[in-house]
Amino acid sequence: MAAQAGEPKRAAGQPPRTSGLGRAWRVTKWIVAGPFAVFPTALVVRNARYIAWLARVARSGPPPDERLQFGPDRLIDMDATAFCHGISVPALEQHMLRRRIETARTAYLSFALGWVAFLAWLARVATMPWADVYVVSILEFLPFCAIFFLLAFKSALHNYQLRSRTLATPGEYLRAPTGFWPT
Repeated sequence: MAAQAGEPKRAAGQPPRTSGLGRAWRVTKWIVAGPFAVFPTALVVRNARYIAWLARVARSGPPPDERLQFGPDRLIDMDATAFCHGISVPALEQHMLRRRIETARTAYLSFALGWVAFLAWLARVATMPWADVYVVSILEFLPFCAIFFLLAFKSALHNYQLRSRTLATPGEYLRAPTGFWPT
């Protein structure tokens, strides 16, 4: 809009200068549109699409484990697994035996570290003064004990799965007649 003769030029970002009701309407529109003019609409839309994609990925779950092939009875299909890895069945059995030894070692080591952490926690509880400040530190240390015991259970479960050559659930492992301790 060109400036009228004798009317001063207005700077960018200034409300238009008119008279009467039209001026009041334009000033109101300018004031209301101000916050929306600096609102990053494109950025918000892009981030909303990214959040929707993350939600789809989270709902889809982890990709299936392709390292082992299972039959319909949830037993490890040794022939198919060996074929997928390009090795013979005896080589796969040797690899599974090594992995059983590793998982058993990890289970026993994690179990021992869990007991060491628990006994250290118990010693700390027995020798500390009972004040509000110390109670928080006691509660903060308990998850470390739990992590070691859970890691021991996970390794023992993997050991059982390799031992029985089945995709066993934790409940099936706990109810197994062959014993709890990994071998």
